[in-house]
Amino acid sequence: MVRLPFLFWGINAKQSKNQIMKKVLSIIALAALTTSMFVACGPSEEQKKKDEEAAKRIADSLATAIQNSISAAVDTAAKSADTTAVAAPVEEKKEEGKK
Repeated sequence: MVRLPFLFWGINAKQSKNQIMKKVLSIIALAALTTSMFVACGPSEEQKKKDEEAAKRIADSLATAIQNSISAAVDTAAKSADTTAVAAPVEEKKEEGKK
């Protein structure tokens, strides 16, 4: 009898070819069922569309928040620059008056 390298548990050289083929086919069928279940359980088209819309809304709100933050920082910097420009000559006049 020819000894084949058996890769599956529970298969030994004393079993007939039919028994071996039944086990191999059952393992292949189980693997195919498991694979098809994972493929079939993916998100549906409706769910994908909802997810894309939600991602777009989040991205838009983040972009708006960032833009508002940048414009507020620019406004604050501009006000600070205006205040500094006005305050410097006033301080110089006070120092001249003390002399």
